[in-house]
Amino acid sequence: MKSYNKEYYKKNKDRINEYSKEYRENNKEYFKEYKIKNKEHAREYKKEYNQTPNGRKSYRITNWKQIGIIVENYDELYDYYIMSNNCEYCDVELVEGKYGANKKALDHDHNTGEVRGILCNTCNISDVYATCVAPSENE
Repeated sequence: MKSYNKEYYKKNKDRINEYSKEYRENNKEYFKEYKIKNKEHAREYKKEYNQTPNGRKSYRITNWKQIGIIVENYDELYDYYIMSNNCEYCDVELVEGKYGANKKALDHDHNTGEVRGILCNTCNISDVYATCVAPSENE
């Protein structure tokens, strides 16, 4: 039954999506009330989800997109980020977290959005890696 439903959805995706859109449009009040009634439950669910590996990955990728990082495959970049254990400039051991001189930082060019590497917070702030990697303007 599960495989049948999956195939049916693939064949009728546009029709199902159109129906769903129309249904949501016709039942706006219901969804508005539901959202108000279940606000606390949704908040708790989101809090729990953000603690899971998929939640942390989703949060980090969304953050990268918001700050202007542009890559073809965010999943590959995330895997590379997670697997990086040392700063690419000073080779200090990196730690996860929000604070500290050796916390992980994704270094990128703020003008182009191009990723330059995974650095410790100290190297990222001092921007020494960018001057080593980026070509000079005189060239």
